[in-house]
Amino acid sequence: MKHNKLHTAILIVLSLAFLAGSAWMLPAINGMREQYKLEMVNPLDKNQKDLVAEFKVPTMALFTFRTLAINYLWIRADNLKNEGQFFDANYLARAICALQPNLDKVWDFQGWNMAYNISVELPTAPERWDWVRAGFELLRDQGLLHAPHSLQIHWSIAWIFQHKIGGITDDFHRYYKLRLAYEMMPLLTPIYSKRLLARPTNQELQKLAEVPVFATWENMWEDLAGDPETRQLIDNLRKLEPKLITNEELRKGLLDFRLHPSHYSEDLFHFMNQANDENKALYKLDTWLRATCLRRQWKLDPAFMLELNKKYGPVDYNDDTIRYSLDWRTPYAHALYWASQGLKIAMEQKPDVFDFDRIRLHRVVYHSLQDMYHFGNLTILVAEPPEFRTDRETGQELSDKEIVNRLRLYNTQDLRMFWSAYNAMLELNRLYQAAGEDEPGGVEDASAYLARASMQNLYLADHRQAAQRILNHLTQRFPDDKTYQDTLDNVVVKLMRDEIESISPRYGSNYVLGLLRASYSQYGMGNDEQAAIREQFALKVFAKMEKENWGNPDDDPTKRVELTLPNLRWTALMDLLYDASVDDEVKTNLISRIKDFDPNLYDRVIQELIRFQEEREKDRLDTQENPDIKAPENDANLTPNQP
Repeated sequence: MKHNKLHTAILIVLSLAFLAGSAWMLPAINGMREQYKLEMVNPLDKNQKDLVAEFKVPTMALFTFRTLAINYLWIRADNLKNEGQFFDANYLARAICALQPNLDKVWDFQGWNMAYNISVELPTAPERWDWVRAGFELLRDQGLLHAPHSLQIHWSIAWIFQHKIGGITDDFHRYYKLRLAYEMMPLLTPIYSKRLLARPTNQELQKLAEVPVFATWENMWEDLAGDPETRQLIDNLRKLEPKLITNEELRKGLLDFRLHPSHYSEDLFHFMNQANDENKALYKLDTWLRATCLRRQWKLDPAFMLELNKKYGPVDYNDDTIRYSLDWRTPYAHALYWASQGLKIAMEQKPDVFDFDRIRLHRVVYHSLQDMYHFGNLTILVAEPPEFRTDRETGQELSDKEIVNRLRLYNTQDLRMFWSAYNAMLELNRLYQAAGEDEPGGVEDASAYLARASMQNLYLADHRQAAQRILNHLTQRFPDDKTYQDTLDNVVVKLMRDEIESISPRYGSNYVLGLLRASYSQYGMGNDEQAAIREQFALKVFAKMEKENWGNPDDDPTKRVELTLPNLRWTALMDLLYDASVDDEVKTNLISRIKDFDPNLYDRVIQELIRFQEEREKDRLDTQENPDIKAPENDANLTPNQP
């Protein structure tokens, strides 16, 4: 008995000693938390204490059993994902994050798991988009709230935008791009503007940046209510449209009205149709709504967006001191934003250290700018949101393939982004050299190739002054390279000659046909600059074909028509119009433009399309009368709508 009492006394003394030791170490631990940025602080959010408590409660309740709970939840969440129970897996993933809120790798894994692993298990594009969005929102809205200085999380958000949404690896990447574009458009364009599909401007972003920062939506409405004119406008809007009674309904309704005007009353439609920028109350209400939505829902700071525009925006062809706005409807601009935010934090934390995290962020920056050079010219032909679920009666829902094929979104080259993409590549090389590191393989050669290709394309698009500036730069950068020691005309001709030399005479006609078809396609989308580049290059290749007799049937067994330029043009044009995979809007726009500049060609095209359709109809009737006759593989109606 005495022996047990002695043990008990010793254990009590040891317990008190350990408690005293832990109390003595607490200041040091708190100091380390502050040093390594582990404090969960968000001074702009009045709900911060509640959010922090949400994550502290399970941690404190489980105490020493927290590690065991975390291990169990990881295993259980993975099993649920494999079993297809994605929503339960998502719930457990958030519980895991709640137990380890300061570990950025936990947030990173769960966000990546949603955007990549779970999303591809879903069968339809809308469902996949929901999970891709859940992934970057978890990282952006919760991960950065509890680990605001994490370079890993900043990179992961940027990577989802650049690779998952901006890339082409996912079967439904075009749907993701269109969903992002349609969600951003109402935030970037004034409500009275008739140019919903236009890209944003620096002037408009400047006005959004000047809107006060509000901690909550309620704060914004309180401030708006203090302005008599705005308060009267809000009352009038609610009388015009019963759907806008509450503040939340008004907020969502005014943003949604741009995309779905038919969903609202005729009174509201007529009022908005007559509105303009002289209605100061409407402009203030609309601007404050859009700016606050950018900040609170998308976590985008209009002032920083404007800063990136001035640093990386497209450069004017005739004046390189003028920069336009980046297209914030594209995923590449979002990737640039989050990578740049991460670099800003890295420079504050360790300005003299060029480590793995900074390298990755710099790579996202220059890859995003390259993507904007190659695909940054966003064209949306129809101001009609994508089909989120269905637009037919029950039992006649659109298939997922039909939804994707009906998207009217095209990403084409934006030559004005050359200097931004090019300088970002040179900047990365300079950073490597300053850090004494080996230059990344291929970046040096890739930057030179980009400059040569851009100079050639600008020349073909008749932007000679811009092309000359690139040549002047290349002459200074490579003083020993004789390629650039000549006039602009001679340099471009030599570059094109070298490229054309690589084209086999066997496939010369097909190469010209492909270029001409691409030119007509760009013309139908309204991208005259890109159309001109492809047409001019086709003419250069054809001139070489004529000079070297590539049109000889013995040399070119692939030719289907007599190799004259008019015949090649006609074949390329009709090949595009016959193609059922090309959107009707592209065909209709192309035919309408042909009608304006060449009425004779227009008449010929219409007659040919009518003849072609009559033949298709005859084949269809013959197939019905004679079942043994095989029907055409593609029985789609290929005739564009008459303009």
